[in-house]
Amino acid sequence: MVKQSGLGSNLFVDQYDVSGDIGAINSIVTSRSLLDVTGLDKSAFERILGLRDGAISYTAFWNIAAGQAHIALSSLPTTDRVMSLFVAPLTVGSAAASILAKQVTYAPTRGQDGSLKAGINGVANANGLEWSGGGLGDGMLTTGKQTFASGTQNGTSVDYGATSTLFGAAAYLHVFSLGSGTPTVTIADSANDSTFTPITGLAFSPTVAYAERLQTATNATIRQYVRVQISGTYTNLVCAVNFVRYTETIAT
Repeated sequence: MVKQSGLGSNLFVDQYDVSGDIGAINSIVTSRSLLDVTGLDKSAFERILGLRDGAISYTAFWNIAAGQAHIALSSLPTTDRVMSLFVAPLTVGSAAASILAKQVTYAPTRGQDGSLKAGINGVANANGLEWSGGGLGDGMLTTGKQTFASGTQNGTSVDYGATSTLFGAAAYLHVFSLGSGTPTVTIADSANDSTFTPITGLAFSPTVAYAERLQTATNATIRQYVRVQISGTYTNLVCAVNFVRYTETIAT
């Protein structure tokens, strides 16, 4: 059995790395609603699974520097936010949790001890919170926050086992900075860890710092080996990629 602490983990919110300002992850919730389908002839409840859901809650220290917690989180945007926890060790294939969420709170509090902190909650929108890695057969495809200097570059591949899956996948991209140009960030798969083909639906085209979630068709085949590939004319792309492979039919 392999046990570990949460030391050295990272939290990303859109194009912001707020890892140094987060004191605690209060909860990371994946859930499904339950539908009551109890018939008249039953003496106990019958239930079936409904829609997926999810939420993440964390506490930030007060930091008003550019790009840090207060600037990144206090605006409470009405648009969706991409929030990702990359769990240490920050290596390709390690566990990560990502959510396309509505940020519903920004709640600073001044403690009796003089501390100044803010509570943040993100609630899933259209997709549930998604875990990868940690033995789940997918995981982060970058070493946490990774820099690609220029030109065509291939990330380290992850071996997901000999059997292809037939239920598609999703990918989350955080771009923290981009020196210049327009890179293409593609998730590609292979049957032999040699010849890789881009996965349809998982190609990002960032032009600025931002974050995005993409998903394949729900019946797409994902082969044994997967990696991230960077191409195009660009300089100094700093990004993080989380890849989620579905092993069964996923309902929204």
